[in-house]
Amino acid sequence: MTKINLEIIDYIREADFDENLKNFFISAILYELRNPEKMHYKASYENMIENVMGEWLIMYLDSIEITNFRPFYGTQKIDFGFNDLENLTIILADNGSGKTSLVNALTWCLYGEELHDVRNKSEPLYNLRAAKELESNENSINEVKVEVKIRFYSFEDEKKKYFSIYRSLSFQKWGNGKWGDAFADHLIVDETDKDILEDGVAQNAINNKIPKEMFQYFFF
Repeated sequence: MTKINLEIIDYIREADFDENLKNFFISAILYELRNPEKMHYKASYENMIENVMGEWLIMYLDSIEITNFRPFYGTQKIDFGFNDLENLTIILADNGSGKTSLVNALTWCLYGEELHDVRNKSEPLYNLRAAKELESNENSINEVKVEVKIRFYSFEDEKKKYFSIYRSLSFQKWGNGKWGDAFADHLIVDETDKDILEDGVAQNAINNKIPKEMFQYFFF
């Protein structure tokens, strides 16, 4: 273990933030250092730790809004707001009802990929019921849009700040009666007191906040 890694771990142990978060970062660093084949991730951890201790404060998941993503028909929203006495949200549902799809909606919104236990990729990303309803309505435009919005919040100098992410993807039915490939992929990041970012620049902002290599420690 290098001197810099020892210094980072010592700094984490002495830092003034949540003990669970301290243990998470220390465990993550030690895990990667003990797995040489994954050493290329080490820089991501060190970068993320630097962000946490610097400009990036602890962020909390505030809400997620899902529209026509896989089993989620129409628009569905979950608020995760909590306080000191109520700080846990439990999502309880039957098998096959969409718990895994909920996690995948999070990672899809963040990275444009479903990263959690995708067993059947033969089903389209869009909601089949929404597509069927459009097909039966002669006056409607045969285009279904998949949308996911996520909002995080943090506190800086006792001021509540938001980090919001919106990703959408459209599908259109062609004259041959078949739904075409996805098009019009759009990504927006809206952060308090900062300019709105779009597409590639927005993705860079997300990667700086929550590197994809770390998703398994957040969304598991």
